[in-house]
Amino acid sequence: MEELRVIGEIDGFDRVLYKSPAQWDNFSLSVVESGKAKFEAWADQIDNIDKLNSEITGIKDRIEQFILSVEWEYGHELSYKITDIIAPAFTTDANLLEIRETLNVEDHVTNTVVPRKVPKTLPQVPLEAKRLIQIWVECTKLSGYVEEQLRRQYLIIEELWQEFHHIFDANKWAEKRQVKLIRHFVSHASCDDPAVVSLIEHDLPSALELVNGNKQVSFKRTVCNRGRWFQNNLT
Repeated sequence: MEELRVIGEIDGFDRVLYKSPAQWDNFSLSVVESGKAKFEAWADQIDNIDKLNSEITGIKDRIEQFILSVEWEYGHELSYKITDIIAPAFTTDANLLEIRETLNVEDHVTNTVVPRKVPKTLPQVPLEAKRLIQIWVECTKLSGYVEEQLRRQYLIIEELWQEFHHIFDANKWAEKRQVKLIRHFVSHASCDDPAVVSLIEHDLPSALELVNGNKQVSFKRTVCNRGRWFQNNLT
C-alpha cells in the first residue's frame, strides 16, 4: 500500500488564521506568513490506479472545501497552487501530469483577524455552496459600490430564503422585507413604490423628490455619502 501526498501553497490571506500550525486527518496547514500558508493533503493505502483516481478527487474536494470555508467566514478571495506531488511508485509520468492538471484550480480564497486556536476538525463547507460563496466574495471587490454589493447579497438571501425562512422569527422577516425595499430603491433611477418611499424618506430625506405632486425617491450614485447610509442601515 502506498501514499499520495499533495503539497501546495494558499495565497491571499489578510490575517493569520491560527496561532499554531494546524493538523487534521490527512490535512495540515502552516501558520500564515506574508499572506501565504503551505498545506499538505494526503491519502494512503493506495494500490491501484482506480484507488489513486478516487483519492485525487477526495484530496481536491478537501482543499476546495477548506478554502470555501475561509472565504465564507472572512469574505475574502484566495488562490492556491500545487508545488509538489509525491505519488505512488506505480504512477507513470502521464499519470503524474494528469494528477497535477486535476488538482491545480486557480482563483480561490483570502483573509485577516486575531489568530485563533486551531479547530479540532478541518473547516469545510459543502461544494454545492461554491457559487453563492463566490458571489459573497465578489462583494468585497465592490467596496466603492454599495448598491452592487447589496444586489449580490440579496441574491443569496433570495436563493436560500425558501429553504430556511422557517427558522427566522418575525423580526428577521421584517428585516428581510426592509432589505428587499432598499434593494428595490438602489436598482432604479427613481422609485415611486409607497413602501420604498416611506422607508427611504425617513432615513434619507435628500433622496425624496416630488414629481407632478407625487413622492418618489432617487438613488444618486454620484454621492458617496449614500454608501455610509447603507452600511449604517444594513449592519
